Amino acid sequence: MNNIELDNYLKFFYLIDTEKLTQNILNKLSPEFCSEDLFSCIFSKIEEACYPYLEFVYSPASFNHTDQDSTSPSRISLLRLVLKNHCIIHGFINSLKKSGTADVSKITISGANDIKLKTGYFKTEGFSKPPSLLPDGTEQKITIAQNYNENKKRFITDNSRYSYQILQNYSCESNKNGFLIIPSYHGNWGCFIYNEPLVKTVNDNIYALKGPLSIKNKTLIKNYNNLLTACTSWCNNNHLISTDKLLFEHAMESIYGFSFFGYASKLLKNMYAATFDNTKLTIKDLEGSLMLSHIQQTAQLPITYNRSVFLEHCLYSVINSKYLKSQEHQKKNNSLFSHISRKPVPKELLIVSGFDHMEKYLQKLKYVAIPLLENLWDVIINKLNDPNKQNAEHSISIKTYCDYIEKNYSVISQDYSHFFESEKILYDFYEDSLYTNPSETSYALYRDYNYTNNLKSEFEQDSFTHLLLDYFKPERLSIPQPSLYELLIAYSGTNHKPADLSAHTEELNFHKYHRENILSFAENINPFIR
Repeated sequence: MNNIELDNYLKFFYLIDTEKLTQNILNKLSPEFCSEDLFSCIFSKIEEACYPYLEFVYSPASFNHTDQDSTSPSRISLLRLVLKNHCIIHGFINSLKKSGTADVSKITISGANDIKLKTGYFKTEGFSKPPSLLPDGTEQKITIAQNYNENKKRFITDNSRYSYQILQNYSCESNKNGFLIIPSYHGNWGCFIYNEPLVKTVNDNIYALKGPLSIKNKTLIKNYNNLLTACTSWCNNNHLISTDKLLFEHAMESIYGFSFFGYASKLLKNMYAATFDNTKLTIKDLEGSLMLSHIQQTAQLPITYNRSVFLEHCLYSVINSKYLKSQEHQKKNNSLFSHISRKPVPKELLIVSGFDHMEKYLQKLKYVAIPLLENLWDVIINKLNDPNKQNAEHSISIKTYCDYIEKNYSVISQDYSHFFESEKILYDFYEDSLYTNPSETSYALYRDYNYTNNLKSEFEQDSFTHLLLDYFKPERLSIPQPSLYELLIAYSGTNHKPADLSAHTEELNFHKYHRENILSFAENINPFIR
């Protein structure tokens, strides 16, 4: 959708007055704001405007009830930070797509451009200047790799396989010699996929259907682990600055999910090693195929960094639940008071109900919360950058995004899932907000992931392999994600509507129960619809 269509979509489907929202933001902005203040102000106002659709993200009512039904401020603060930084990255990538002139917007992946590609887009200022000096002060020399024809041959032979198909999806065209031409801001990671032999090895592992499953598991996991090592070495050896490193990691995390599956490998290990407790729920009670389904469902979220935080929030909420949501009911329709049963229920019922609420929570994140925040961010930034509104002091340029990323890279990129290990860690995070001195608490994105070490048992390896193979499908990134409205129209226009959706699709209107209908519809979409 273009900006006008997107604006109308927000106004008439979500009933959000974007003009009023823009003015509210302008009233709060100050010329003295740094990039952190600017983005925090914009996000807080966007969040406030669409809060009816976001309340479920933080609300304990999204899950079963406990003796203490309030989600801790520290956890809410963490979830908000992840969503805010996702919006900023989303806006940053979009701004790159809209920038550039004809002579610098595209680059060919070939040996002649190898040094430029490896050095990074921002370090060479969009390739308008020669690459900067090496750390030892010497000039970089452009050399044509002797094996580039071999790289091209390998790519052409296997271009229908996962990683190469993804690269082709991002390419603009091919030149007369058969080399891919891609947007220059994709150059670094495109060069890595084109040149790195381990990419082909992992591609081959994905499609290797012969041989015992146990051998296939170990081979794929080992080479997946080696590919992660190659990625981290690429960033270090090419001395990527923060903005270029984020562009590289953003692509690698979207394509391979290294950080998320590092979290998943630890989760599987913890589940396998945990013990049952006869009196309360533990992580062991959630072990099995349903849990694997929810891990994969989380992997499908349209977010790059810290998808794991939302699954961890779900697990924490379910494990600490004691009473089913269905136990709450009003004594009378017009009563101001509610009667809540406090009779503990069997673990089996809590598990079944907990899984159901987890699925609905993740569905609403995927189809409502995250796309709505992205769309609002795009529309508001476009309005703030409108030259006709004379908001020059509040315009958001690529430089604004770069300034934020350079100062907050460690805040954006670190893995927060371990923050759920104890309330003290979460509380410390809430107190520090990771802004006063982030270096003390930040970790590298891939700080200690080693899949071969984490996955010891055959059960863990088998489960992990299935997660990877389900994730490594070219259509996952090549087919555009339909909007909730498009899915609603599709369901309404067929004769095969699920029974539990009929009432919502037929009765949906923009005046009564609109928010409830939107969220309810999102809950009931097939979790793995493409």
